[in-house]
Amino acid sequence: MGGDRIPLYAFDLGDKEPCLFTLYREGQKSYEPEKRVDYAKGSLRYKIPGLNPERDYLASLTFYQEEEEKLVQEIVVDGVHMNTVTIPRGKVVVEELNIPQKLYSDGVFELVVKNRQGGRSILSSFAVYEFLKEGTTLPAMESGIEKGETSFSIQYMPGGKVKVAYRLPERGEVTFEIYSVTGRLVNKVKKVEDRAVNTFLWDGRNEKGERVPKGIYFIRMEFNNKLMNTGKFILF
Repeated sequence: MGGDRIPLYAFDLGDKEPCLFTLYREGQKSYEPEKRVDYAKGSLRYKIPGLNPERDYLASLTFYQEEEEKLVQEIVVDGVHMNTVTIPRGKVVVEELNIPQKLYSDGVFELVVKNRQGGRSILSSFAVYEFLKEGTTLPAMESGIEKGETSFSIQYMPGGKVKVAYRLPERGEVTFEIYSVTGRLVNKVKKVEDRAVNTFLWDGRNEKGERVPKGIYFIRMEFNNKLMNTGKFILF
């Protein structure tokens, strides 16, 4: 892999709210303020969208645990075994994986961490890095990463605001969650909408009404408690 390595996604796991790419976790545990994990007795599952099939990606996974003498975890991407990693008690283990392009030809891959020895699967954080060829730049905004029956687009508005336009197949409950680039939940809004083209306007503030810093943010849209769309944008 050549070119500059830049972070595309970076998430600290183990918060009370799962990160926006989580498909399944059983729960979370905090060992101390700086060490938290997602866990499951079986497998942890995450869906990573928004990838360009013509670019190269590296995934970096961080593991930590204090319960077992050692845990053995299998890392699987889109059903393909990537590696097996051993996590001793009290040690931070970082595993980096080059992701084969054939596994994200559709712009998405599923990351699975399976328990192979010990009480459960654990994961403390993960990041996805993109390798850019010389002269390549990232777009300022990506939207409609996943498109189901709802159409979905993101627009920048004056005053540091962001508007999401979407179409619903029927009347139902819509939930929007805004996350920082580190995976922290910034704001969450629920509302009931009719089958129509609707809009959601985020004013760049958190749940306390405070203006958040400029930078990269992610938005997650659920319809009737089912993930429908995710997007990434830059707050200016």
